[in-house]
Amino acid sequence: MSELKRIRIGRELSQIELSRMSKVHPSRISLIESGSTTPTENEIRRISDAVGVVAEEIFGLDQVMRKLTASRKRENE
Repeated sequence: MSELKRIRIGRELSQIELSRMSKVHPSRISLIESGSTTPTENEIRRISDAVGVVAEEIFGLDQVMRKLTASRKRENE
């Protein structure tokens, strides 16, 4: 079970409720939780803000750093 799913269930939220709180589409929540896709930088921020947990705790430091690095590279191009 993904950390995101553990946190969501611990807060007694459905995927739909988390989707509404984070403004991330429910199908993306499902894909992220199942590990079928990686969240965008924006999704990482929105989801972590919605559940009140630091992004690194939900998604892992490596994943968050990769997204931030990729985002900065795009900004500098």
